[in-house]
Amino acid sequence: MRKKEILQYQGIQELNALKYIIMKRFVIALILLTLGTITKLNAQSKIAYFLLEKGKEKGFRFNHIKCADGNYKAELFNVFFDADTNMFTLFTALPDLGYREPKWQEVKLDTIRHKLIAPDTVYNQYRAAGTRFGLSYFRSGINRDLEASLMKSESIKPIIKRDGKYYTPLSPTLMEHFLLVKIQADNSEMHVINMFPNLSQFFEINVDVPIFPLKKFEEEYTKRFNHPSFNAGDGPDFYNAYYAYNQPILLRDKSIMINGETAYKFWTLASWKIDGKNNERGIDRFAYIPGTGIVSGAFSYHFRYNNKGQINTPPRDLLLANYLADIQLMPYEIDGKPVKK
Repeated sequence: MRKKEILQYQGIQELNALKYIIMKRFVIALILLTLGTITKLNAQSKIAYFLLEKGKEKGFRFNHIKCADGNYKAELFNVFFDADTNMFTLFTALPDLGYREPKWQEVKLDTIRHKLIAPDTVYNQYRAAGTRFGLSYFRSGINRDLEASLMKSESIKPIIKRDGKYYTPLSPTLMEHFLLVKIQADNSEMHVINMFPNLSQFFEINVDVPIFPLKKFEEEYTKRFNHPSFNAGDGPDFYNAYYAYNQPILLRDKSIMINGETAYKFWTLASWKIDGKNNERGIDRFAYIPGTGIVSGAFSYHFRYNNKGQINTPPRDLLLANYLADIQLMPYEIDGKPVKK
């Protein structure tokens, strides 16, 4: 074969190899794009809905509370199940990035009826997760973190009816389960357990526990270590994943009056375990009225990170100041009625 022909042959081979590489990269990119689309669709398909329509409640009752702090707004829905008066579920619609209030979208019930979740299903999920979590201390093969994660979920969204149409949050939504407990003074073992609730990683509300203010805790911590605590989401201890409080503890703060009723304030003591959303912390601080549910709250996990200066990601020093001052989204409307100031 002549030298010229050899060079032409080599050129053709190199061109074919280049085409192969380009085609291979194109196919890989197409696969990744397709997988990404499928993943997104799968994530959307995993969303379930809980219908909250006044006058059509079966096996539960609920209220609708609108909150604000001067900058942002959130909407809370307390759901009380007839099957168990010692627990309730809270749905919270939060503002998305770039917005100051939750964003809602209209839905047609006929198109998502197969995704509606029954009250019994929500309640039984809570009971089953709690039971399996307890058994995980005695049996192997049970994923304790998985069962605990079922107590806080972003995959179940509420649907409400407004002006004859149905809407669901387009922005982030968090569902949380809460257990109502009381101190059992006649049982020393249960007395100790209920004095320090939430050792089970589930949020347990106990209005009888002694008051231990958040402000007092931070003052003592700062006095000892010269910086804010790990709970504040700031300072050198922020990323420490080995504190004893990786299992959240719910502590009681001072009470306030809302609409002429006593509202018991609580705050969460827990590590920030991961560099991410940390939604397992859930509602960090809140006020609870017996019979009404949670009427105010702070969601530091949601507002924690800077996302290119988006409107609802305040600077870290502001988040820290809000935490230390216990700034919360306070109620201005409960079931359509204005809250008395």
